[in-house]
Amino acid sequence: MIEKMLEKIKQAKSIVIIGHVTPDGDCLGCQFGLKEIIKDTFNKKEVYAIGEESQTLAYMGKLDTVSDKVVKESLVILVDLANMERAADKRYNTGVDLIKIDHHFNSEEVGSLCYVDCNVSACAEIIARIAIENDLVVSADAATSLLTGIITDSGGFRYTGVSNETFKITAFLLERGADIVELNKKIAMVSYNELKIKGYVIENMKVTDTGFAYCVITKKTMEEYHVIYEEASNAVNSLANIYGYPVWALILEKGSEYRIRLRSNGPRIDLLANKYGGGGHKLASGCRIYNLKEVYQFSADADEVVREYKRKEA
Repeated sequence: MIEKMLEKIKQAKSIVIIGHVTPDGDCLGCQFGLKEIIKDTFNKKEVYAIGEESQTLAYMGKLDTVSDKVVKESLVILVDLANMERAADKRYNTGVDLIKIDHHFNSEEVGSLCYVDCNVSACAEIIARIAIENDLVVSADAATSLLTGIITDSGGFRYTGVSNETFKITAFLLERGADIVELNKKIAMVSYNELKIKGYVIENMKVTDTGFAYCVITKKTMEEYHVIYEEASNAVNSLANIYGYPVWALILEKGSEYRIRLRSNGPRIDLLANKYGGGGHKLASGCRIYNLKEVYQFSADADEVVREYKRKEA
């Protein structure tokens, strides 16, 4: 499949790379990293990375803006995107061909080629592996983008999916010029207001009887703390690693809905996210509800996930 994928890339007139809405380090790392690899390997081919920007990851670069005509004439590559509903640009299915590279368990199969590996730490690890195994050109910029994806999605090499192969790929990216010390500084940096919203999350968290911790952040609260949605959502791990509470979530108001960032230290939560129209990884998922009344049912369902997990572990 990889050979066919590379041949399609080689033959394409131009290429458009799309990730998911509310992009994280892995999504943008894949977009920027793959863009540079293709341009450097295939004679400076026209390659565009399009979608949503991230203020907290602005150091990675700026996404492109392209016309409908460009997309229609291009090979489209989707990266780090399990659910097509979450595509950052809805024109993904208007190109001349469609390829998908992903690492989520519930990934939808789309396009003429769909390559999914659920056993890796990040989608960026897949792209780096493809580059290594096929002698593609990986510049320092591409290496930095891909390593950002691996570090962020693996939680600094702490989450499921990290393997000896992850560290071999990381070593390769360091050899190509990525600076892991500087990267970790940039990834860990927070603004004063982000620090304050983390304090709000800790002070206003709610817990269920069995072991689910969560906090609701409304648009009004974000305005009061002078943070944007992305900055508020980064506070999700303020509720991590509380003894006895292996599942936690931030429930954030955005537009006419409430987006849930769901995390776990043990219980499988992707099936719970699926129930609420979302998905993701076994220990890191997302979904949405449409009013605060649903918070009570969601918390009850999450509590049941924890209860079943503790029953089995007892």
